[in-house]
Amino acid sequence: MIALREMRGRSAIETVIELFIIITVAPVIVCCLVQGITTIAAIAVPWLAVTLIVIGVATCFAAVLAAYRGAPRNMGPPPDGGVPLLPPIRRPPGIPGPQEPGRGRRDH
Repeated sequence: MIALREMRGRSAIETVIELFIIITVAPVIVCCLVQGITTIAAIAVPWLAVTLIVIGVATCFAAVLAAYRGAPRNMGPPPDGGVPLLPPIRRPPGIPGPQEPGRGRRDH
């Protein structure tokens, strides 16, 4: 019987100690974990937002540049003797035409 009473007392003391540890230590650990998670999020979320904005702007520029056709390019005469896309340029009298490639102009 004496041993059984000592076991009950020991069990009660262990329960009180465990309860004390849970009440005093657990909130501190939980607080530190929450603070660590929010600190990491405070560092990572702005960088993530900036990265997503840069990717979005780059995507818009890529779409605009892909849709831009630019000035018409000289593709030579159309195949199968078709009609050229642009009419020939008629210059007024006295205005020389463009120089041919590979030939310099001789004014002497």
